[in-house]
Amino acid sequence: MAFQNGIQFKSLVEFWEYLPPEESLLAEILRQIIIEKLPLTHKEKLCYNVPYFYLKRRVCFIWPSTIPWEVSKMVLCWDFVTATDFKINFNI
Repeated sequence: MAFQNGIQFKSLVEFWEYLPPEESLLAEILRQIIIEKLPLTHKEKLCYNVPYFYLKRRVCFIWPSTIPWEVSKMVLCWDFVTATDFKINFNI
């Protein structure tokens, strides 16, 4: 079986264009919250076909349900150890 049913994005732009409108809106809202809260030194990269956010190491990722993985809903995974290490405050 091909990786993620043959889906392989070459860029974050391709990723965002692939998502259905409702899912894209929710993912973009999550992305904006993450960008607002992370220090300006963060990096956003495509990894495993989804956007990952990094500081000195991986901080979090957004995995929409449209992208194959054994999940049925959108996932936002936050590494709370990293958040504590960098004293990021998510008062939302």
